[in-house]
Amino acid sequence: VGTRDASHRPHLALALGYRLTDGGAAFEVLLDAASAAAVLANLRANGELAAVFSEPSTHRTLQLKGGGAR
Repeated sequence: VGTRDASHRPHLALALGYRLTDGGAAFEVLLDAASAAAVLANLRANGELAAVFSEPSTHRTLQLKGGGAR
């Protein structure tokens, strides 16, 4: 999971997992609050997020980017 601060410096955190919500219309990324403190602070400040999900056995990968994260 990647975010940026007000100075456009990137911050990254390894997600522990994810789950789909709202019938698949939204998703939640599970983060460790201590190791992802900068990422969480950036999300609270600007709501911008990039996340990559990968299935190692098939190399299928999905990248999501956008604003409005909470």
